[in-house]
Amino acid sequence: METVPDGDVEPCKIQTDAQSLDSLFSECTRRLDEERQALHQSSQALAKERSLLEKEKAEMTSKNINQGDVIELNVGGENFAASRRTLLCAPTDSYFHALFSGRWEESLSRDSQGRVFLDINPDIFRVLLSHLRTIAFTDPEKRPYLGKDSTNDREFWGTMKYLGLTDPLLDEVPIIDAYFLRVDGSERAKVTPTAEFISVKNQQQARGHTFVCGAKNLLCNMNSAMWKVRITSKKHWMFIGIIAKPAASNESHLDNTSYGLAGPGQTVKSGKTEATPSWTTDWQTGNTAILTLCLEIGALEIIVFRYDGAETAEYFKIPISNQHLNNSSMKQEWRLHFNLCDPNDSLEIYPTMTKRELEVFDSLRGG
Repeated sequence: METVPDGDVEPCKIQTDAQSLDSLFSECTRRLDEERQALHQSSQALAKERSLLEKEKAEMTSKNINQGDVIELNVGGENFAASRRTLLCAPTDSYFHALFSGRWEESLSRDSQGRVFLDINPDIFRVLLSHLRTIAFTDPEKRPYLGKDSTNDREFWGTMKYLGLTDPLLDEVPIIDAYFLRVDGSERAKVTPTAEFISVKNQQQARGHTFVCGAKNLLCNMNSAMWKVRITSKKHWMFIGIIAKPAASNESHLDNTSYGLAGPGQTVKSGKTEATPSWTTDWQTGNTAILTLCLEIGALEIIVFRYDGAETAEYFKIPISNQHLNNSSMKQEWRLHFNLCDPNDSLEIYPTMTKRELEVFDSLRGG
């Protein structure tokens, strides 16, 4: 076999290297062209949206229409009120946005009281309005994804399609109205609403029960409710669950409508603590919990996410007593319920969950 003298390079190797470089250059050029095209399309879309906004602003000015106007609506027989600014948080190219832009002000259908009439399901509109109010104070570049109502999927998405609101916007799914009410009158807990979550903190100087109770949840009217809670500080013992009472007290975790998870191995069912061998790790700082109350399956489901270097998730299903399921007056009273036992124990309640959390939740519950 002929050898190649030192310092020389085989011609075939030079050719191969040249071909590799040509291929790499072609691939880089192709990707650069794609990015340029995408940037150009994005620029065109922004220019179009800016043009529409300017046109809309001019039309609103000419008709003396203000974004601060309060719009009264009759939606499927139920009355609502919202600022025009909130309603215009819908995508600018949607039919819903156009309805309240001022362009069609004189042609809108109205009831006998002059309220704008929308012939759609009021429960679905309530979810939509909550979503719009959430994004009204959210960074425009981080508008939350309009999630679906799991109890009436076909009608929900049919309505969204009719209103032109089917485009996903981000990796967030709204699950509750961003409203939380402390009903413990002892001033033991501090509740602080922010634009992204609601903070709850035990402000006692010594250890002792501090109960916090949520407001009625939006989706309870549809036989289901979902909450997301993140523990930001926890020392010894904490209870996270639900209750079907309008108020909390020092003993409310023992109420017969109380359900949830407490200390290591403690599941609370109808106010009674039961041993749960699978629940041995307890609540920990940094945990995220997704709680779902589904009256149709008769259970409180809890997914506990842990992030100790890697994500892990545990699933718990706590049956609800038939006595409580069959009580029609109790149906509207279910709400989030906490016991923060130590000074500075704290957590956060979020109105949205990520698609990743939703996917894990569905996979663990077999959905």
